Amino acid sequence: MSNFEKIINEDEIYRVVSEASNTEAGQYFAKFLMKKGFKLTYDSGKKQYFINSFLPTIPSKAWDKAMNTLDSIKNGDRKLFQSDVVVTGRCHCNCWHCYRNKSSRYDLNLESIKSFIEQAYELGVANIGITGGEPMLRNDIKDIINFIPEGMQAQLYTTGHKIDDEFCKFLSNSNVSRVIISLDHYKEEVVVKTRDNKNAFRESLDAIKVLQANNIYTVVTICIIDSFTSDEIEEYFKFVSELGIQEIRIVLPIPQGKIEGMDCKMNYKVAKRMIMDIKEKYINNPDYPNVVLFSEFESAKCMGCSAGIYYLTLNNDGAYTPCVAVPLSFGDINQDKVKDVLEDMSQFFKCAGRTCYGRKIGRIIQDMGIDTGKIPLGTELSKTVAEKYIVEGLPPEFYDGFFNDLF
Repeated sequence: MSNFEKIINEDEIYRVVSEASNTEAGQYFAKFLMKKGFKLTYDSGKKQYFINSFLPTIPSKAWDKAMNTLDSIKNGDRKLFQSDVVVTGRCHCNCWHCYRNKSSRYDLNLESIKSFIEQAYELGVANIGITGGEPMLRNDIKDIINFIPEGMQAQLYTTGHKIDDEFCKFLSNSNVSRVIISLDHYKEEVVVKTRDNKNAFRESLDAIKVLQANNIYTVVTICIIDSFTSDEIEEYFKFVSELGIQEIRIVLPIPQGKIEGMDCKMNYKVAKRMIMDIKEKYINNPDYPNVVLFSEFESAKCMGCSAGIYYLTLNNDGAYTPCVAVPLSFGDINQDKVKDVLEDMSQFFKCAGRTCYGRKIGRIIQDMGIDTGKIPLGTELSKTVAEKYIVEGLPPEFYDGFFNDLF
């Protein structure tokens, strides 16, 4: 029997979040979640609540750290809220929308991974993603996970490759609080074709089943394709709901890598409208998982895009990038401290953005005619590109309200 229960009562949601932290940020978060209609998922086994896969669980040391970080940011400190570490560029799939297909296939060495996690922790990070490529291709993946300290939680991004019962039991005793599985369709033939791997569908389903059997918070990520109809999206929702997962994370194609230069504007508009309609239909249904539309969560009306200011990625070649999906670099872990790089980036990232930085910068790179045969771009060229789009002005609603005590 599942330990997870969807919480939809607004008063209970406010009580849980407001009582979890006495910090200014914690109280503000409770009000903001209420205003935006967020739901919670309760894990009765660990007695913790999940807002979504972007944020630490409540109550937890990681949540306390996250709220303290936000308070420090409000006080003018240069802090990181979230990070990702790309532990490998290798992948056994060849997905149609992959924004990393021009990146190197190296494994990032353990020393660099450990150093980055330690530095990120000191700079305020309470939630870190372990991503790739396919992280599960690394034989030392358990060593990497063991680097995650108390007071920090991690999410593992994977296709489901090599996720078995033994590994799930290891995860249950680690600081990985959730696993995010890529699954783009409910039809096996579509997944096999779009991921160019005959085992892709079965691996994802097998992983989801064993994760649920071990009561691990499981998220499925779907990247919306042009041919999706509203009926197909709804069918997908029903399919993954029956698998027992806790969250559906919906992303839209980023015009980098394999689809560099693609005009996704119509795709974004049509897909977002369809998804919002379906989300509203099921948001208060306790039998359906929570739904997070990436472009909504990172929009001007919510948290915005934190790339380069509150969020930083360590690439698998050792380069620091503003986001896992942004092909710019601003230093190297073998030469530069995270704190110094973050400070240097402040000339380009003055606040959280009101739109996706990756989409903006992708168009700029294309307009400049820059060769993207090898990414991320070098630091000097990256700074030249970044000068074309300085993130500044009015911050997204979450930060605007927090900084200015609007509610």
